[in-house]
Amino acid sequence: MNYPYRLTFFNLIFLIMISSEQTNIPIDSRINRATQLIGVNKLEEAEALCKQIEQEKKDDPFLLHTLGLIDYMRQNYPQAIDKFKRSLAKVTTNVNFYTNLAEALRRNGQNQEVLAYFQEALLVDPNFPKAHLGLANTLIELKRHQQAITRFQFLIKLYPDFAPAYHYLGVMLTSLERYKEAIPLIRKSIALKEDYYEAKFSLANALEHEGKIDEAIAIYRQLLEINPRDSSVHNNYSNLLRSLGFLEEAEQHLTEALKYNPNHLSAYFNRLGKALSKEVTPDEIQNLERLLLNKNTNEEDRSSIHFTLAKYYDAKKDYEKAFPHFEQGNNIDHRKEAYDPETQAKITSILMSFFKREFFAQHPHFGSESELPVFIFGMPRSGTALVEQIIFYPSNL
Repeated sequence: MNYPYRLTFFNLIFLIMISSEQTNIPIDSRINRATQLIGVNKLEEAEALCKQIEQEKKDDPFLLHTLGLIDYMRQNYPQAIDKFKRSLAKVTTNVNFYTNLAEALRRNGQNQEVLAYFQEALLVDPNFPKAHLGLANTLIELKRHQQAITRFQFLIKLYPDFAPAYHYLGVMLTSLERYKEAIPLIRKSIALKEDYYEAKFSLANALEHEGKIDEAIAIYRQLLEINPRDSSVHNNYSNLLRSLGFLEEAEQHLTEALKYNPNHLSAYFNRLGKALSKEVTPDEIQNLERLLLNKNTNEEDRSSIHFTLAKYYDAKKDYEKAFPHFEQGNNIDHRKEAYDPETQAKITSILMSFFKREFFAQHPHFGSESELPVFIFGMPRSGTALVEQIIFYPSNL
């Protein structure tokens, strides 16, 4: 599933400007202005303003935290974490400081620490919705899905009108392929917040997987009208178009995705790995190789890059380059359990000991007696010929 994990930066900086109400510490109005600039992604302007303030208030905790937000937005997570921790050492009663630090740690792959800081935030304010939301999303990343569901449900009871709770619970259920449960939840989040752009993106993704293609297409088109530079929408819409056979249009949207975000890994994988007609440029390959060396690239993305490059070099018949990428991608990918030949042999032995000739002789009417034609579908090398032999030539087995 090509579904990007999205936790908005709006969640990250929300309420930072009124945090003086929690601490009784006055905040320079220029710092509030800097956070506003960060919220609209004017990072250079925000940084310049912070540098001016730094000449007067070098160790101000709110200034440190604002500089950390700038690092965060630039994906410089280690630097953001350092500044957030230094600001938290000076102000220990600001719930935003805990949640923002936790979110930076999560982005940096330090999930065990993340849980501790979200829990610290809830000690400061047990009803802070974004701490509950962040805790639930971290539990998802740790594959503790039932605990995440419980946390989302608690948050919904606490704040029945808090749209992100419904949205991210729906996102989690979508990732678990529980689309029928996910879709009503995501619709609910949009009903609560009509302009909820991200939830509409999530809804289109879930609808696509549930087979409700027309509605998914309509939503993707609507989102592109709102933001024609959204690489994730271009990427997902391209996948949908490709599945319908519109290859040229699909390729155009992949090109758009990479134009607006040269680091969009799903778009790279879809373009290089699915052999669309347009020739891949050396710059695109070099960019992927560069991302492999970037210390901020997490393990899951690193694995995807290896597989993308492996498929590219394999298609080029450059097997000496392809194989190491396949190998390294598999070594990093922990999403599936490693193949265990002994366990597989035991399972096969149990099945063979049960389904013998005697079993079928004792159950002559076992199965369907219909004479309707049987069509066998499957990917190449997936066992379709063997299934055919089992059905039509059982005496050969």
